[in-house]
Amino acid sequence: MKKLGIIAYSTLLASLMGCGNKEQAAPWTNIDLSGSIPKEERILQDLFEVKYVALETTDSFLTRGFIEAVSPHLLITYDYGEGCLSLFDRATGKGIRQIKRQGQGPEEYVSPSHVVIDEKREELFVSDYSLRKILVYDLKGNFKRSFKTIDENYYTELLDYDDGHLLAYKKPAGPHDENSCHILISKQDGSLTKEIRFPIDQVETPIFTHGELTATPFFYLTAPYGDRWALTVTSSDTIYRYDADGSAHPLIVRSPSIHGMNPQVFLYPTILTDRYYFLRAQKKEFDLETMKGFPTQMLLYDTQEKKLVEYTLTNADMEDGPSINFYSIRPLGCDALGALTLQAPDLVEAREAGKLKGKLQSITERLDEESNPVIVLLEKKR
Repeated sequence: MKKLGIIAYSTLLASLMGCGNKEQAAPWTNIDLSGSIPKEERILQDLFEVKYVALETTDSFLTRGFIEAVSPHLLITYDYGEGCLSLFDRATGKGIRQIKRQGQGPEEYVSPSHVVIDEKREELFVSDYSLRKILVYDLKGNFKRSFKTIDENYYTELLDYDDGHLLAYKKPAGPHDENSCHILISKQDGSLTKEIRFPIDQVETPIFTHGELTATPFFYLTAPYGDRWALTVTSSDTIYRYDADGSAHPLIVRSPSIHGMNPQVFLYPTILTDRYYFLRAQKKEFDLETMKGFPTQMLLYDTQEKKLVEYTLTNADMEDGPSINFYSIRPLGCDALGALTLQAPDLVEAREAGKLKGKLQSITERLDEESNPVIVLLEKKR
């Protein structure tokens, strides 16, 4: 039945795209990557509600502010050198507690790759990529249970799907293959609830290989989209919208086809709102002499104006501040669309130079260079 469903869906998509001479708007967005894309600078506050959270600084609460997870009432940062998860109040930035469960024991993680907060269950799901394992703790850091990944696969992404399930992307070691896909798993025991598969003609991977060299670029294949999800399949020209009822629909169709490009350019959503699609177009190129590669364009599509631009963002509260893009922004899967980190030394320097304004200026008045960072939460524009 699943295979029949995929074939029927593929046929429907083909028939919609080839509807003769009728002037009918497609129920998806077409993104053309073949031509020159104009550049445009936009102001962060014009696109999002921007909230600043100064993380409390004490002798026991020191963090670099790398955001792992956000929930309605909590922020979680992780410091790799310390192996420490720090929980902060989302509204006030007050430190709540630190969880240090790094180690080699059966109840410990080596290095978290993803953290999910479930406030209703009062649980933290800590995915350890290297262990191919998810460990579950309560919000005080007490171990509750753990479970291995499905069929010893790796989970490259993990998000809170609903009260009983997590949304993950599973893949084998090495490049993606035909068995790689998004999955829904049980929060209780990690068992497989559903594989989410889409039709592909041939497997395409953004991972560069040359002899014994393997270079893996940075990318996410899952992006929250309101109460829905945008799911990327690197072997497909379509980015799909996955709805709460389990139905899938084309959201973005890119051209030219990924199968005919040389070099290939892969397209990934980063932040999606009803009006704006923030995207990354990443070229599969790698320089063997410099050992650098994967040049990337940061794109913004306006669904109202039907306009695609290569964007840079500026913060209206910081004069001459660094440009902002969402290259490495982590999908959060909550009402916060994204989170950025502003380091205290940079803020103190800007404050002393008179370059801060508005809420950012007021929230940094009590900071010094040793303070914890300020987190910038991006929420839906009201």
